[in-house]
Amino acid sequence: MNETLLEGLTVNDICFPVDLQQRRWLPVAVPVDKRPAGSPLSPGEVIQLELEEDDGRVTWWVGKLDGTYSVNPSRYCAPRLTLRCMSGSAASAQAVQTFLNGDWLLRDDSFLRQIAELAPGEGVNLREEGQVMRDGDLALIWSEMTYFSQGPEARVPWGMWLAIIALSRMAVQLKSNIDACVEAAGIDADLPDPQELPRYTPETGWVSAARWWSPVDGENLET
Repeated sequence: MNETLLEGLTVNDICFPVDLQQRRWLPVAVPVDKRPAGSPLSPGEVIQLELEEDDGRVTWWVGKLDGTYSVNPSRYCAPRLTLRCMSGSAASAQAVQTFLNGDWLLRDDSFLRQIAELAPGEGVNLREEGQVMRDGDLALIWSEMTYFSQGPEARVPWGMWLAIIALSRMAVQLKSNIDACVEAAGIDADLPDPQELPRYTPETGWVSAARWWSPVDGENLET
């Protein structure tokens, strides 16, 4: 029996973590100039970015604090998806989970849409975050860069795979709507607490999603 074939693979949970160690608000710095690393800074100036130039010189992009604050978007993390499986190896299920939680897949809907529309023999390569190919009625998945050295880490029935991808697409859209709301918030706004963000389990469906949802592609979420 091929242990890489995953039967009964479904989403166990989708959540939207909040990094409580991150500050809610960050001071705004207006760009000033670019100067060699180590240059003296005037009062109120901060280093916004440090870069190594093609010739090896290190430079600073310097800004000056203007006394205002903006929301810290990195406090609100990408959605996190976990899986459950009826049969197949735990390592194969973990490879699929790692692939689905890749930064490129969760950045926007474009790669997930391409994956959903694959014809037999086609694939999507996400470089260091893995690869998926359609082989007839199976999705073949590699996590990270394992496609250079081995066969697929997991094989998932195509219909089952599409159901997981559909939920991932919903999560990405919800995150986009959360980001838009957070980034538009003023200094006096009440930013969402973790318990106000959506969560999905097969038993409950989507919970606390209505506030963040605008229908896409005719889909509807349970509240």
